[in-house]
Amino acid sequence: TKQPLSEPFYSAQIQVGNRGLISPSLDLTGPLTADGRLRYRLNALVRREESFRDLDNSFNRSFIAPTLAWDISDRTDLTVSLEYIEDNDPADFGLVAIGDGVADIPLDRVLNNPDDTIAKEYLSAGYTLEHRFSDNWRLRNEFRYVADDFAYGTIAIPAFFDEASGFLTRLLSTQSNERDNYSLYTNIHGRFNTGSIEHNLLFGVDLSREDEILGGRGAISPQLNPEFFSTIDIFAPDYPLTTPDIDDAPVTFIRDTTADRLGIYLQDQIYLLDNLIVLA
Repeated sequence: TKQPLSEPFYSAQIQVGNRGLISPSLDLTGPLTADGRLRYRLNALVRREESFRDLDNSFNRSFIAPTLAWDISDRTDLTVSLEYIEDNDPADFGLVAIGDGVADIPLDRVLNNPDDTIAKEYLSAGYTLEHRFSDNWRLRNEFRYVADDFAYGTIAIPAFFDEASGFLTRLLSTQSNERDNYSLYTNIHGRFNTGSIEHNLLFGVDLSREDEILGGRGAISPQLNPEFFSTIDIFAPDYPLTTPDIDDAPVTFIRDTTADRLGIYLQDQIYLLDNLIVLA
């Protein structure tokens, strides 16, 4: 995210590279009113890139971040901003070790399933309001809402490996997380003197709430859930054509939490001498 500029500025670029990388982006900013008191900025990007592994899906990202800045008066400013990111990526759990080194298989080999995916979404929105009572005293108030979610599809997680035979057992699983955070910050900052001693004072209050739901389903053991386990030969993998419905798998964990926080702080930076500062 970037802050709006008072002078118009327009930029467009495109990046290309190996593995099918293509990424166009925009950066636009300038005033929305003749007096320049209301300004905007818009950043946006789309990116696609294939993995170096032999996966079915590519890495995909969409990003947009608009920002508005308003000089309400000579002493009061308001900035409103939003940032949104969406990722749709393949899931990759790496290779396995044999002895003290990595197994002698091609680096592009997939040991989970080639069509395993993970989706992520991130949203941040809020404002910053600042009022300057004088050259020495100011009040700042900020609010921010953040939603940060991810969801694994039905993925085959490498679980047990037999070095002698080269057979790798994978268990099917899924996992999702939804997290919402609300934060409110208010502080007063001021400079003043008591006699010849200068003070730099900061006082503030923070409030926040975070709600999170995290859960997953998956196989527990080959004896209890054999249908949610599969085995491949890492030297000649034969991936299953179909997977069972993960909704039929048992719930392995679930967590639903709410956390409230209150913070109060008072700080005084006291300049006793040119070379002696006390921070209380």
